Amino acid sequence: TDEYRQFSKWDHSTPARLWISGQAGTGKTMLLIGIIKDLIARGLPDTERPLVLYFFCQATNDQANNGVAVLRSLIWLLLLEQPHLVSHIQKDYFHSANRLLTDKNAFTTLRDIFRKMLEDKSLKRATIIIDAMDECEETSRELLTSFIDDASSARELFNIKWLVSSRPLPEIPPSVQDVTLPTHRLLKLDEHDMSDSINRYIDIKMVQLRQKARKKGRVEEIADKLKARASNTYIWVSLVCRELLHAHEFMWTEIVDKIPKRLEDLYGYLLDRLANLDSEIMSLCCKNVLNAAMLARDPLSLSEIEILAELPEGEDAAEAVVQECRSFLTIRNGTVYLIHQSAQDYLQKHYQRLYSVPRATLHYRMYQRALNGLRKALKENIYGLPHYGITTEEVQIPNPDPLVSVRYACRYWVYHLEQSGSTSTDMEDILSFFNTHFLHWLEAMSLLGRFPDIVRLVGQLKSNSKVSQWV
Repeated sequence: TDEYRQFSKWDHSTPARLWISGQAGTGKTMLLIGIIKDLIARGLPDTERPLVLYFFCQATNDQANNGVAVLRSLIWLLLLEQPHLVSHIQKDYFHSANRLLTDKNAFTTLRDIFRKMLEDKSLKRATIIIDAMDECEETSRELLTSFIDDASSARELFNIKWLVSSRPLPEIPPSVQDVTLPTHRLLKLDEHDMSDSINRYIDIKMVQLRQKARKKGRVEEIADKLKARASNTYIWVSLVCRELLHAHEFMWTEIVDKIPKRLEDLYGYLLDRLANLDSEIMSLCCKNVLNAAMLARDPLSLSEIEILAELPEGEDAAEAVVQECRSFLTIRNGTVYLIHQSAQDYLQKHYQRLYSVPRATLHYRMYQRALNGLRKALKENIYGLPHYGITTEEVQIPNPDPLVSVRYACRYWVYHLEQSGSTSTDMEDILSFFNTHFLHWLEAMSLLGRFPDIVRLVGQLKSNSKVSQWV
């Protein structure tokens, strides 16, 4: 596009910031991945090659959905390329140590440090890429957007380019309207005809389908129907092809004819399919797993989701159920992820299609299952350490790790209790848990490197008027 060609030039008359705006599923993330690979692979001389720093925001991951995480990671990537810039950090770190990254002023401190690093005269050129700004927590997103506004307009930072993507949201002005500033350009994917790219994507997907087909002509028929209905949405094509690859060949035409054209309607169609499985047990397990994945603050491992979705133990049930939920979930390295932010958005909006109960009730079930998992797993000296004076670095994690299935429960059971609204009965249950397992919980959190969180979690319990009389 003309917008990107202008952005790619390095002179004072070209924009310092390009904001790519597009609805869910229009390929923003994959587009930025392609740009990053292209910038890195160009093979320019060191004097002309810009540094490439990037961060991909994820709303479902507490380690990737806030401005502090963005700045911390960009600073780290910059230090890997330019180690001498650590001098801009050392003074602040000497005074505040780890609080530099964790206290309430962390964003402001990291922002100022990053600005100084970017202003360093030894830094020639850098392209900073931030994907999915809309998935960043709202308060820190406003701060981060303001920082980018200032930095991309600063004359002293003419050697820095900013490439940002997001959905078009009213609360992110650069993503929804043209800004007259010469330093800014907006590229609206929704206004571009991407049918050629979508059609090529469909052709690639048809290669997999053709390997499975006996009647090759049927694949061409399916491809033509997909191209006629796909619009500008890659994720729609991906979801339909997932269904086709797991269906018998004689059903392909019927599936494509019945599947809704709108992405949100497609998710509804796929959710109904899970609700009407032949096996009631599998259908119930799918609902529980989707509920756990939707409510979780971080992606869950298979063993964690087994506990938080109350699946049958020891029968590889978690993997089987997640694969049945393939239209919403995927597994990477033993961890369960929602396939796309649009899937998370749909489940959050339509959670009562899973269970017709208030959201607080769903959190209460997560809290109960987390606490029950901790009761079963926690015990004194769970790692079998030879003595209690051992340092963290000396700890040998057993194989299998007895904490692997309750890592999430250790960190977040208090969160789900808060979200559920609590009763005096719950407090008696918590008191019973503390009487038996409080020290075990402290030990587990220490082994997980989360011991400082205990103070915050107990503080949260004490701030709850229904809990304070017990804690």
